[in-house]
Amino acid sequence: MKALRHFLAALSFVVLGSTVQAAGFNTPQSGASYTAQGQGGITFFDNAGLVVQNPSAMVKLETGTHVYGGFARYETHYNYKDLNGGSSADTQHGPAMVPHFYALYNDGDMAYGTGVTLPFNSGVEWPKEWAGRDVLTRIKVATLNQPLVVAGRFGDFSIGGGLNFYAAHIELEREVNYDGNVFSVTLGGKGTANGYNASVLYDGGTIAAAANYTSRFTVEGEGDARFDTSDAPPALTYLFPDGGISVDLNYPDLLEMAVAWKSFSSGDGYVSGAYAIELGMLRSGWSAYEEVAIEYDKGRPGTGVTVIEQNWEDVVDYKIGGFYTFTDYLKVRGGYYKTASPIPEATLGPTTPDGAGRNSFYLGAGYKRRAFLMDLAYLMSDFLPSETRTNPDLTGKYKGNANVMQLSAGYSF
Repeated sequence: MKALRHFLAALSFVVLGSTVQAAGFNTPQSGASYTAQGQGGITFFDNAGLVVQNPSAMVKLETGTHVYGGFARYETHYNYKDLNGGSSADTQHGPAMVPHFYALYNDGDMAYGTGVTLPFNSGVEWPKEWAGRDVLTRIKVATLNQPLVVAGRFGDFSIGGGLNFYAAHIELEREVNYDGNVFSVTLGGKGTANGYNASVLYDGGTIAAAANYTSRFTVEGEGDARFDTSDAPPALTYLFPDGGISVDLNYPDLLEMAVAWKSFSSGDGYVSGAYAIELGMLRSGWSAYEEVAIEYDKGRPGTGVTVIEQNWEDVVDYKIGGFYTFTDYLKVRGGYYKTASPIPEATLGPTTPDGAGRNSFYLGAGYKRRAFLMDLAYLMSDFLPSETRTNPDLTGKYKGNANVMQLSAGYSF
């Protein structure tokens, strides 16, 4: 397990080279079939992505071994304007490529699965000279999860659950203005954590319902603080020494629930004329994200601890999605997702500039021939305009948008 943790930490650092941003900093695009259906489908039985989407449904796949994986390409853009409209800035981060992979074995009554996915990530980069550079110029958070799950069938019901093993990496950069001397500080760290998941499925043929719960967890990270005081007076090198830091990052628990109606009574729906629709909701316990406290081994800034207040709130998102099968090997998928923002006005800022939620639209297709399948998804998200007049660090207005393309492929044997 120790070797696994080192591998996950290293992989999270590689992914951190890209920039990813989603609601809060939850990125639930765990596979193209799920994404194309409005980030839904926990009552559908398509592929090994069920390892994270709904482990209890793994026993509904055909008996044998199933693998599924691919990449998502994220492209996000944010705009900032001050309240008077006199100053504005646009983010300048590039697109990201984020992988996912799952494998499971189903013997008919029991199923076992694992995988690698990135459920919580964030990446925002602002210009070096923008108005909020003393708050943030760059932030990147990458969080990897390797679940180990098992499921069992009991008539029309099945249950599943297991453990989640997380590894996270974070980098944050901003400018400091101390007595008229301006210099940059970069904070970076990584850590690991454990959590659990539990799920249940009722499959009554044309009617199905499911719930999937993921526990909250805390990453206890360690890293370094680097102060670029090379162009500042020598005294500042003493006041702001490079050194180690420690930080705890709290993540929310998630509860997804859905009910579906299907025109067919069993299988994955790859039958000409088959269709299904699912209504779902996601409750995110973002109240766990109350503050971020950074402790400096060598003291400074302040008294040796920097506390970044967040005070986020629990929210509920709603979604609808489904598919229609044109032939025995071709599906089209679509969906809509209404996202709520957990961020109060007092802490809305450039790290996660999404204070009013978003409307997201989804479209995709699935192709299956014998043991091989391929899925494609496209997501277009419009961030509702938001503003803060009460954030003591930076007031202003934010808006944005996101486009995601995702490709996944699988094989069964």
